[in-house]
Amino acid sequence: MYSIKKLVDVLRELKMDYKKYLEYAVEQKQALVHNDIDALNKVNISIEVVSVDLQNLDRQRVTLMETIAKEAGVEAINKVTDIKNYFPNNEYSGALEEIAAELKPIFEEVKNVNTINRGLIGTSRDYIKTTLAIATSVLNRNKKDSYKTYGSSGMVNQGSRQLRSLLNKEV
Repeated sequence: MYSIKKLVDVLRELKMDYKKYLEYAVEQKQALVHNDIDALNKVNISIEVVSVDLQNLDRQRVTLMETIAKEAGVEAINKVTDIKNYFPNNEYSGALEEIAAELKPIFEEVKNVNTINRGLIGTSRDYIKTTLAIATSVLNRNKKDSYKTYGSSGMVNQGSRQLRSLLNKEV
């Protein structure tokens, strides 16, 4: 049952790291909302470090789940909470179920905050793209195409559909 005990330890570490990740993701959202580039850079580094730790812990979790499945004589055990079905007298079943129950809302919250952050980042990218298109168009109004910065015409297109003109060339 060493594998199951080790799995409990790995899941506890995963839970702690996901809580850290969630804190950083909320900080990232605040930095995006307040347009605080310095805070955003700092929190992105923290998110990257925790993400690497999470990947390593998840690899350990997968390896341990495979080992436990072999010990149970089955091809795979997909859910941590299913371990009790194969090892009914396991002293760690309660801990596994408790950790699984604690992780579920953390995963949901991480998913929600990440969705919001992706939207904020997308909006920021669109704003930067539009600003560069305007600036490039103004700076390169009378230049040949080969001399235009980024080859921009000052128009924002989506496929073949013209969304809007960024510069009234009559002015």
